[in-house]
Amino acid sequence: MTGELSPDRQYYWDGGRWVSATSPDGAWRWDGSSWRPAGEGAPRRARPSRLPWLIAGGTIVALVAASIGIYFAVGFVMRASQRVLQPGGLASCSSALAQPGAALSEGKSLCGGTLGSEYLLADCTLTEGTPSGVVVWKKSYKPTEGDWTKTIATTGSDGCNLSAPPDVDVSFDTADKQPPTTVVVADFTYEASAGSVGIQLACSRAGSCVDISMFQEGLYRLDEGRPNDGWDSLAKGVAFGVTFRAGAPNRMILRLSGRHVSVYLNGRGVTQADTSRIQSSGYVDFYIDNRGGPATETVWLQRLYVFESR
Repeated sequence: MTGELSPDRQYYWDGGRWVSATSPDGAWRWDGSSWRPAGEGAPRRARPSRLPWLIAGGTIVALVAASIGIYFAVGFVMRASQRVLQPGGLASCSSALAQPGAALSEGKSLCGGTLGSEYLLADCTLTEGTPSGVVVWKKSYKPTEGDWTKTIATTGSDGCNLSAPPDVDVSFDTADKQPPTTVVVADFTYEASAGSVGIQLACSRAGSCVDISMFQEGLYRLDEGRPNDGWDSLAKGVAFGVTFRAGAPNRMILRLSGRHVSVYLNGRGVTQADTSRIQSSGYVDFYIDNRGGPATETVWLQRLYVFESR
């Protein structure tokens, strides 16, 4: 296909032959869909790897279940694990607006704050193809780590189909940077088994980023990006009783107010923490990360809201 990059990303097909993906003066590079200044890829930063924490967290879950029995695991752990395994534990949000599908608008109260101006509403159930104001990216990690490349989202009545083959990350991003003090709300249906689902806000390469990632087992990790490189862990743990509703709609909420971060899933508190840095404007995204997954994982995204946080 014309414009397609070669596997090593050094050449692209111009319709008749393979041509260097770098301009003769070295100043520009073809990214698969457009020419960009050399050295500039997608306006994104690398995602922290989830595999070490997934292994460690899975071990914790297995040890708890094996050592304390079914009664203790279902009873006491449901009540006490927030204190024992989640030092950043967060109370539940009783608002009906914390449930998937509930309409949101400026001025409404949601989980300890008020929704301000609406920066974005990307409704995948009402559009054909990628909604306006959004760019979809993908990145492969095998056989070697590649670059972020643009792709398109197929849509239907269930939303945007975000399918990630093994060792592929798919990200649904705002096309423009958004202010840092925001509330991000994602409605989605989880049809995966191993891939993690997450939200990022205030993300840029030169700035920072706030990233929440969750697995079906209730494992979560909240990270803060360092300017230009690396990540710092803000919180990680096992949110017992807080899991995706498999095959049914879910609502994940990520709020940043000043330096305080709070996360909810279907009205249940997941975690909270304070960032070490004042965040700056950056991109917002919803993603499925299938690194290490044995098969294709699919998430249907219905809506992505971005509001000012008051």
